[in-house]
Amino acid sequence: MQIREWLVAGVAALFGLLVIWAAASDHSFAFRLWLPRLLEKKFGRNQARVLLGLLGLSLIVLGIYLASREV
Repeated sequence: MQIREWLVAGVAALFGLLVIWAAASDHSFAFRLWLPRLLEKKFGRNQARVLLGLLGLSLIVLGIYLASREV
């Protein structure tokens, strides 16, 4: 596995952690971005937080998958 693939996997996992942290802590700065604002407008604040948490979890799973696969 090349360093580029490790970097992509690490960035995906890091962004996943960031999204989960923003959803769990309910920071208002995170809900000023376009996707959380759209989700909040469509589903409400609590459901938007759950969906963001799921998005973060999927990014972490993607990062783990990319880091564990053999090329």
